[in-house]
Amino acid sequence: MRVTGRLGDWRIVALMLLVCLLVGCKGEQETERPPSPPLELETQGSLTMDADTAAVIHLPGIPPEMMVDDAGQIVVASGLENVGVGTLVLMEGGSDGLRWQHPDHRTGPEAIASYQWTLEGPAGSSAQLDDPTSRTPIFIPDMTGRYTVGLTIANAEGVTGRPASLTIHAGTWVGNGAIHGASDDVHQCVECHADKIETWRGTRHAITLKRAMDGQASPFYLENCIHCHTVGNNKLADNGGFDDLARELNWSYPEELEPGNYAALVAEHPQLANLGNTQCEACHGPGSDHKEDDETIAVSLRPELCIQCHDFLQQDRHAQWVRSGHADTSLPQIFPDGIDNTKCSTCHTTRSFVAAADGTEIIVGDTEQLSCQTCHDPHSAAGGNFYQLRYYGSIQLPDGTNMLDMGSSALCIHCHNVGEGPEWVHQEPDLWRPPPQAAAAEMLAGVGGYTYGETLDNSPHANTTRWSGGCVNCHMVSSTGEGTGDFLSSSMNEPVGEHTFQVRFDNGTPDDPSDDYENLRACSGCHGEVPRINGPAAADYDGDGQVKGVQDEVQGLLDLVRGELLAAGVEWSDDAPYWGPAETVELRAAVYNWSYVNNDGSRGIHNTARAVELLQLTCRQLTGREAPNAILRTGQAPELTLQERFGAERPWLDRLNWCHLIIPLMVLGLLSAVIYVIIVAYRGERHPKEELT
Repeated sequence: MRVTGRLGDWRIVALMLLVCLLVGCKGEQETERPPSPPLELETQGSLTMDADTAAVIHLPGIPPEMMVDDAGQIVVASGLENVGVGTLVLMEGGSDGLRWQHPDHRTGPEAIASYQWTLEGPAGSSAQLDDPTSRTPIFIPDMTGRYTVGLTIANAEGVTGRPASLTIHAGTWVGNGAIHGASDDVHQCVECHADKIETWRGTRHAITLKRAMDGQASPFYLENCIHCHTVGNNKLADNGGFDDLARELNWSYPEELEPGNYAALVAEHPQLANLGNTQCEACHGPGSDHKEDDETIAVSLRPELCIQCHDFLQQDRHAQWVRSGHADTSLPQIFPDGIDNTKCSTCHTTRSFVAAADGTEIIVGDTEQLSCQTCHDPHSAAGGNFYQLRYYGSIQLPDGTNMLDMGSSALCIHCHNVGEGPEWVHQEPDLWRPPPQAAAAEMLAGVGGYTYGETLDNSPHANTTRWSGGCVNCHMVSSTGEGTGDFLSSSMNEPVGEHTFQVRFDNGTPDDPSDDYENLRACSGCHGEVPRINGPAAADYDGDGQVKGVQDEVQGLLDLVRGELLAAGVEWSDDAPYWGPAETVELRAAVYNWSYVNNDGSRGIHNTARAVELLQLTCRQLTGREAPNAILRTGQAPELTLQERFGAERPWLDRLNWCHLIIPLMVLGLLSAVIYVIIVAYRGERHPKEELT
């Protein structure tokens, strides 16, 4: 099979029609949406390559453009090193990209002028590369066994880098054995991995085919839609997949989707049902040879693995995630030799995060970006954890504060906390460690910061009764009000909310707030209609003679403290963690508090009172005087109404108080009494009582 078509066919027409329909259904929007941000980071500086540059072979989960074959069949590449016989393997060549010659120079695909690929298959195989000189060649394994791919790269001057090779295994599908047992096929997963299969049974992956056939997912799940709901369902390949066995059994997908369809499949054809639903081989590749050889199964923590099903035509999660900070690909540049600290790697690399969550040994040295598998455990949904999150429910902060019933937000809190408590300031200067890298959890919990023994106030956002779902309620709420679904939603092109985890998007112009786009739906549930997140503060907290927005006032205080630290001789860098060693406890306390508020990231939105009071207190302790001309935020600062702050009205129900309710009730009662007297008098005139005789 030769793949000749790209996205410029019926799929793009369908996509355009669907997008037009969705846009048309949305109607007029109150806020003009900015254009979607770019999906790729810009590469700056000149790129170089020499003989020490190593070639790299990457297996994209999907090609740069969705591909179809000559017959119009969709072609999917899994991104795994273990694939089904007869399925497409897409490769992409590049260089290591990790070795820096200069801060502005790195190696990369742009420095490569030519690619030369080789392919060696098992004895008897006739598989060939479609183009051995392309950056993205493909081949299709035609029999079971190992295929070794080699790559040599060269620059425009003909200098070749160190070659690379990759082994790809091709096998056939066997199913996990969860339906009818492992007695008739010793290769089935349940024989050795019963514990994993038992927890997998509680996930939605375990019932994807059932929900489709029984009409629970959608009344429109046709046979062509169940590629991701079965194992090896590929009409272009004969490799023991769901479609192959269905053909042998003369089984056909039900025309009417109704409850009982899946139960009938299990009862009549358990072997076929054993290949149903999204199970082990969907993520690990075919298991026909795994029993004899551990290397013939694949484990991937790359997002490409998930994209083959959660693709942009079906769902918008990946398109959103690409715009998030979690998709940052700068780690190889920051740590060219890998992260060698377990405390850092457990939150900045997928492999270490998963190991920490599973309680296994953390192996440092990786620089992987955070992917789908970082947050979502494909094997388990224990504890009512619908989204299969690795942390769920209650969680404890480093200082011992228990944040209870946090639901999905427990996952966020696991990383978005200070890591180092206030006791950090008492360590010796030569034992200096970076100050807090994140502080959102502590700020929301109303704890943290070096308080010098004083008690600080907290704002309503830090109210413990609002903890449940705290992070996701603001950072993952849909900006469109529609939310993500099983099909393409209009939120795909939204730069905020859901899996972008962003509340504000600056449209690529951080110095120009006029074109910012904010997810105000994150605020409206509690505050009603507000025009912007950075609403006016209650007072001039930084002493510059102006009452600005809350975030501006907090930034002004951060600048004040920073200026005093610089004047005291503490060194500053424009890159995190920003501050150099501080010689005294007082200076380290000020550095800690500056970092605590700055690295919270919300500029006072998470907890205005604590952020302002802590910085004002720090300024006093650092200089011996209050912040010049500033109005102190001591818990007695005036509380402005929403109308006073924004010039906007709250919803009428939120504006009610007891006085507003009692007076109308008294008037209503009086009117009722008057009406009652009138009715009684009227009936007395119409129907006088008969006199007794």
